[in-house]
Amino acid sequence: MKTISRSIISPRILLRPFETQSFLFGAAALFLALLWGSSALADTVFVGDTSQANETTYHVLLVDDDQQECPNAGFTTIQTAVNAAVPGDTIQVCPGTYNEQVEIAKRLTLVGVERNGKKASVVQPSNIVVNTDFAGIPTASIILVRDTSDVTIRNITVDGINNGLVCDATFPTMDGIFFRNASGEIESVAIKNMLSPQGCAFADAIDVFSTGEQAQRLTIRDSSLHDNDIGGIICIGPGINLHALRNVITGNDRSDIGQAGIQFIGGASGLAEGNTVMNMIDGSCPNPSDCGFVSSGIGAFSTADVKIVGNTVGKTNVGIFAGAGGGIPSNGIRVLQNQVFDTDVFDGVFVNGENSLVKDNVITNCERAGVTLRSGIHRIQKNTINEAAIGLRVHTEINIAGNQFFNTPVIQEVFVPGAPAESNQDSMSPAVNPRSVLRRGLPR
Repeated sequence: MKTISRSIISPRILLRPFETQSFLFGAAALFLALLWGSSALADTVFVGDTSQANETTYHVLLVDDDQQECPNAGFTTIQTAVNAAVPGDTIQVCPGTYNEQVEIAKRLTLVGVERNGKKASVVQPSNIVVNTDFAGIPTASIILVRDTSDVTIRNITVDGINNGLVCDATFPTMDGIFFRNASGEIESVAIKNMLSPQGCAFADAIDVFSTGEQAQRLTIRDSSLHDNDIGGIICIGPGINLHALRNVITGNDRSDIGQAGIQFIGGASGLAEGNTVMNMIDGSCPNPSDCGFVSSGIGAFSTADVKIVGNTVGKTNVGIFAGAGGGIPSNGIRVLQNQVFDTDVFDGVFVNGENSLVKDNVITNCERAGVTLRSGIHRIQKNTINEAAIGLRVHTEINIAGNQFFNTPVIQEVFVPGAPAESNQDSMSPAVNPRSVLRRGLPR
C-alpha cells in the first residue's frame, strides 16, 4: 500500500516511480496540495512502496532569482540547484533573469515554469568566462552539459547580450548551450545575441561536440535561435546522432561573418527535418573567389548518413551544402522535399561526395545553379527549379530523371571532374572550411 505524507524536510518535491494507478493517485494528491494555501509547494513529499527494492527517489527543486514569483523556492541560482540535485532530478526555473553560467554533469531536467502569468526564465550572464574547450579551442558556454546522458533543457531563454567577450589572443568559442560528450534533449528554448566584437570568436547558439569515446544522441526541437555570430546548431564529431526538428534559425546580417544554420561535421550523422533557416549570408564575398567561408542554411561536411528533409531554407550563399573538408567528402547524404530559395552567389544545393540523393525539392531564385554535383555518383530526381542561372551543374556520372525547369537560361551544364577549372567553370566552387580546423584571425 502506497502512502502519501507531508513533511517539511527540504526545498524540493520527492518522487518515486510506481505503477500507473498509484501515479495518477499521487498526481491528484499533488494537485490538492497545491490548493492548500498555507503549505509551500516544496513541502509535498511522495513516498513509494518501501517493500520494492532498489527504488530511486527523484526530486523537484525550485529556483527563483528574487523569490518573487516563487517565494518558497529553495534556491536563488540555477547552479546551486544543480549542485544539490541527484541524477534524475527536475529543476524548475521560475520566471526571472539569472546572471550566471551553468554547468551540468549529471542526468537532469532543467525546465522553465510559469508563475503569476510570467513564463520567461532567462539565463543572461555578464562577462562570461572560459569553462571548457571545443576541440582544443578555449570555450565560454552559458549552459555547459558535459560527460553525461539524459539531460533535458526545456522552455529556457539563453541571452548572450551582456557576455563581455574581449577580442584577445585566446579568441574563444562562445556557446549558448554546449553539449560536450553528452546526450539528451533541447526543446522549446530561445537562444539569442551570441555575439563577439568584430566577429573575432566563433559564437554559436548550440554546439555539440564528441571526442568519439562514446555514442551521443541529441534531439533539438521547436526552438528559436537568432542573432548569433556564426552558427545556429553546429554538431562535430564521430558517434554523434543529431535530430534537429522544427527549429527556426535566423542569421544576423553581420556582413563580415560567414554563418551557418545547421551543420553536421566530422562523422556526425542524423536528421534535419522541418526546420526554417533564413538569412545566412557572408556579405564580404560578393564574388565567389572572395568567399573563404561559405554561409549555408544546412550543411554536412566530411560525414555520412545525414538526412535533410522537408526544411525551408532561404537567403543564403548556399541553401543546402554537402561538402568535403580536409579532403574527406560527404557520402550518402539525402536531400529530400526541401524548399530552397534566394541563394546569393552560389547554389540551391551543392554536393561533393558519393551516393547522394537530391529528390523532390523546390529550388527557386539561385544566382548560380539550382543543383551542383561536383563529383561522385548521385541521383537528381523530380526536383523543380525555377529561376536559376544554370539548372544543374553536373558531371557525366549522374542519374538524372524527372526534373522540371522554369525561367532558367541553361538547363544543364556538364563538366569533367579533374579538368582545368577554367574549362568547366569549376573555379566557382565554394571553399569548404569545417569548423574543426577553422580559427578566425584578427578582427577585420
